[in-house]
Amino acid sequence: MLKQQSKIDGRFLVVAALLGYFGLLYLANFFVPYHKFWWRLGVPAAENPFIDLAAVLGAFDCDRLTGEVSLANNSCFTQIAYPSSWSLLTWLGLEQRNTIFLGVFFALIFYVITLIIIGRLNYQEAVVYALILCSPPVMLLVERGNVDIVIYSWLGVALMIIKNSRALIFRLCAYLLIFFWGVIKLFPIFGLSVIFKEKRNLFLFLAAIFTTV
Repeated sequence: MLKQQSKIDGRFLVVAALLGYFGLLYLANFFVPYHKFWWRLGVPAAENPFIDLAAVLGAFDCDRLTGEVSLANNSCFTQIAYPSSWSLLTWLGLEQRNTIFLGVFFALIFYVITLIIIGRLNYQEAVVYALILCSPPVMLLVERGNVDIVIYSWLGVALMIIKNSRALIFRLCAYLLIFFWGVIKLFPIFGLSVIFKEKRNLFLFLAAIFTTV
């Protein structure tokens, strides 16, 4: 049944479910603070939105103000659960006052990349994915503005490039993107396992470089 094709791409149903979910939060906010209503949906929301993202952006502000130069022991990044290598991103100019805008923007990118990755769905598959994307764990990730959704989105872009592009230069850029996020946070480095699908000489070349670095 899950393999049966439907006339309409089921991803439209997933989008409708997400719009309905956030529409319900918006309407509920007229009667009760939205974060309290979100608790009733199983999401332990904080009173301030996107608090994970706000902490990272606050660390960027701190890094610029203090002029820290040590990646091994940067005091601005000791209060959040991310390594000091995140200070490499300070040059982007992002500030804590950008939290709301970036939180919404990253959530949209997260959903768009996910819908692209899963591809066309039938109605039954759409129900499954709608339940997953509206589930408390996924909504908590979005509500916190956790930067893992940013890393996930970039990994999705890189893997789509590797899958669909025959141009070596584009695939190399995609591998470098995965490696970069692996430096920023460890788990993306396992995305480099896709080099096993490359031809032998290219695989050995890439494996030697990334292992050395």
